[in-house]
Amino acid sequence: MIENTITELVYQQKSWKITSPTKNLSFGYGQVYFSNPGQINWTVPKGVTSIEIAIWGGGGGAGGVGAPGAASGGGGSGAYALKRFNVTPGTTLSGVVGSGGTRGNFGWHGGNGGTTSFASTISATGGIGGRPNPAGNGGNGGIASGGDINANGCNASAGGYGNGSTGGAGASAPFGGGGGGAGAPGAIFIKW
Repeated sequence: MIENTITELVYQQKSWKITSPTKNLSFGYGQVYFSNPGQINWTVPKGVTSIEIAIWGGGGGAGGVGAPGAASGGGGSGAYALKRFNVTPGTTLSGVVGSGGTRGNFGWHGGNGGTTSFASTISATGGIGGRPNPAGNGGNGGIASGGDINANGCNASAGGYGNGSTGGAGASAPFGGGGGGAGAPGAIFIKW
């Protein structure tokens, strides 16, 4: 290893192995996180030639309850994708952070989560909104594409029917989760 550099090491069985070239610290190391829905623009810092992008689609909103004694379905979670890119310093890259789905009003479906994408290469669609009662179905999870790793979102559960029934749970996943109300927005995480 070389002084003043970053080196990636992986532990394999009984020893450590260098798996990537060293990176000169004079060019810096950093990360940035975008979670406000809408378009984003990011300029590659000086000296940076490789980045890792993680994106999450927005979560679906829960369906609205429309009758006594029944419960609606939860919203599906957004998908997740991760990709490593080679980049040119000074280049501006664009992406879109997907919004969370709105919760359903009285007897209406929850809104779908928005799609998050980056550099027209990777995409993570949002979760589908939950259905209204009686016994509304939970929304399906989003779909990921274009990444080195693509993980589709999880489906949410359906609501029950009858007195004392419970609403469908939002999908349990570390992605843009759906829930009993509005879905969470998506996100873009850039690391270099």
